[in-house]
Amino acid sequence: MQFILNTSFDPHFCALFDEKDQLVAFHFWENRRKDAFEIWSFLKIYDHSNLDFIGGVTGPGGFSSLRAGGVILNALAFSKNLLVHGIRADIIIEAFLIQQGKDCDFLLNSFGKFVFCRKGNGKLERVETEKAVEKFEQEVLFLGLLPLEKQAAFKQKQEVSLNGIEKVCLEVLQKAEPQKSFLPDYEFPAVGG
Repeated sequence: MQFILNTSFDPHFCALFDEKDQLVAFHFWENRRKDAFEIWSFLKIYDHSNLDFIGGVTGPGGFSSLRAGGVILNALAFSKNLLVHGIRADIIIEAFLIQQGKDCDFLLNSFGKFVFCRKGNGKLERVETEKAVEKFEQEVLFLGLLPLEKQAAFKQKQEVSLNGIEKVCLEVLQKAEPQKSFLPDYEFPAVGG
């Protein structure tokens, strides 16, 4: 069995896949304050005793959400003696949009007055929401990963359903280099010491 977890972008979700990459169980939620409860509830319901793959979206995202997800992924990895596959949200979203045949730039939520912009195959850039509105005034964007209050500021929106995001997430995570532990990327570039 393969377990994947996203506590980076909304909606948050976890899923189990069999050895043929077929979806066995999927659960999503939108209340970030219940991340740990939702994940542990899912794991209680579905048999995960024979996990051979663990992966998670590393961020960017909320500190508490990524921390809760990371603790659970690391606990599973330790208890099953497995490595953890992790990848940033922008890489997953880019792969998803390509699969959907959508050629558009996108924004990810950065909490407070900021958003993360991904333009073309460029790097993820943290920008104040007001400046992003000016910067992308004439462009069609995928905004589905932003809260509604931030989406309202942008004039043109590319409609994209997130149906199937869990499958793309698994595919991208399978290609990621496994690590000894899950390391959250709360902000991008990562906050350094």
